Amino acid sequence: MSPDPYLEELERRDACLMIWRGGELVFESAGKGVSPHVEAIRALGRDGIKGSVMADKIVGRAAALLILYSAP
Repeated sequence: MSPDPYLEELERRDACLMIWRGGELVFESAGKGVSPHVEAIRALGRDGIKGSVMADKIVGRAAALLILYSAP
């Protein structure tokens, strides 16, 4: 069991990426690879991601670069 409630929720929902802002879930995807991050940027915009908490099953280099891109 994970000590992080965000990772616990990610596992419970069998999602690959979840994003919370102000304690509210604003994005969820079960997609693979970097596609969930691209979807999130398109759906929320860079400003919509700013100040959010992201939980990702596996953050590879490409996903990490998209996270950095989305944080203005």
